[in-house]
Amino acid sequence: METIFSRRFDRELKKVIKKHPQYKTIIFHRLDIFRESPNHPMLRLHKLTNRDEYAIAVDHDIRIIFSREKDICYLLTIGSHDEVY
Repeated sequence: METIFSRRFDRELKKVIKKHPQYKTIIFHRLDIFRESPNHPMLRLHKLTNRDEYAIAVDHDIRIIFSREKDICYLLTIGSHDEVY
């Protein structure tokens, strides 16, 4: 599955990595899993209520929000649970 980073996602990804450098490897590992197997249980993929967007879990607190059009996923934002919901 093709993934496209939005400008906002790219900016927020840099902020998350700067604040928590230990997440860099985990985030990119989760994105690799997502590309290979979007419904992998480790990702805890779920549709957001009343929105045409989805979320995957990086860890207990960090989430990636994305939208989907056919085989393309647009990564919209990343951050803590409270920041992205």
